[in-house]
Amino acid sequence: MMFYDLKLGLIRWNEKGRSQELTIKDLIQVGYFPRKRTILIMRNTSKREVIGLDLEGNFLYDVHPPKGYVMIYFQEFADYLSIVCDGDKNHEDKFGRNRINFKLDTIDGSLKKENLA
Repeated sequence: MMFYDLKLGLIRWNEKGRSQELTIKDLIQVGYFPRKRTILIMRNTSKREVIGLDLEGNFLYDVHPPKGYVMIYFQEFADYLSIVCDGDKNHEDKFGRNRINFKLDTIDGSLKKENLA
């Protein structure tokens, strides 16, 4: 089970019977994915940034958005995690759609373009 408070930046969860807690400044969103053994934290700095943690709270990687995209939210699929990004005008299709799923590599935090979100 996991709890977070955006206003306070507080994140709490249990792992292996132990309570874990973090405080993150400028918290936007938290993704808790126990089946993937991953926690994703999105925070607002000069640009949105995402960090990946394991379920014990250990830092794994920083996630950087692809050039011309802003990270918006997380999604979990059966076989992978995704970070949904909005593209700028240079990344719209002929119908004006620019919201894309990027598959997250949970080993190194890299993103691979998948499909429309």
